[in-house]
Amino acid sequence: MAGAPTPSGTVVGQLTPPSDSVSQRREGVRKYFFFVKEEVSSRWKDLAFFLDLDDPGIANIANRNPDDKSRCMDMLEEWLRRRGENATVEVLMEALSDAELQNVVDGLKNKFPAEAAENDEPKGQN
Repeated sequence: MAGAPTPSGTVVGQLTPPSDSVSQRREGVRKYFFFVKEEVSSRWKDLAFFLDLDDPGIANIANRNPDDKSRCMDMLEEWLRRRGENATVEVLMEALSDAELQNVVDGLKNKFPAEAAENDEPKGQN
């Protein structure tokens, strides 16, 4: 019978929400999006390239948004949807740097110093 709970407690036919850790990671990187959008704006295609979005995806984003700021935000959300838990602030900051947007990386580090300090630590060391 549809809608009946299974032994694990989920209801058949219902979508299960993402795990808390995946949701937290998504929200974690998403908190940088407004700042990035405001700073990157017209160079959003450069950033999209370094975030590995393909040309058809970039063209679709360009066509469905009226201005560069909304295109940039849409592109960041699309990157997050496609990459899931691999869409991290580290990847975002590396892409910004590769796109010669180091000023945005520096701005993120100034605006979010605690997170920037975590990202500056060498990998594998605690």
